Amino acid sequence: MIKNMRLLDGYALNVADGYGFTTRWVDLVACVQLGVSVVFVGGAPTGTLTVQTSNDPPDNVNGFVPMSAWDPTNPTVLTNPALDGLTYPGSSTAVAAAGIYKVDCQNICERFFRVVYVSSGNSVTAVTIMYKIGRASCRERV
Repeated sequence: MIKNMRLLDGYALNVADGYGFTTRWVDLVACVQLGVSVVFVGGAPTGTLTVQTSNDPPDNVNGFVPMSAWDPTNPTVLTNPALDGLTYPGSSTAVAAAGIYKVDCQNICERFFRVVYVSSGNSVTAVTIMYKIGRASCRERV
């Protein structure tokens, strides 16, 4: 199974969000492959892009987010950062200009992921994020 999805579509970074973003959590269910493409259009963005993962059990009441991550006043704020929001190894990518930035994560064992961009500048730019998730083909002899 392969799914292609869009996470943000032309979101305009601005001073109110510190020119950065944190996406909502996405439930990977049983998928182990993830490809993320982040497109910055216009301006001169500079900062760091990362993929964060969590293996907390889902909080099914509040929209399938990691249980320890739920804050009813702001769902993107971690209430227990020791358990959630760990940067996936090798996913930290420097952003130095407008363009397309790709992050591939293989053999993910965690249940959830999200994309975080921390700006080191103050450039207004539009952001679109697309991702593809899939399952590995595994056969086991009995």
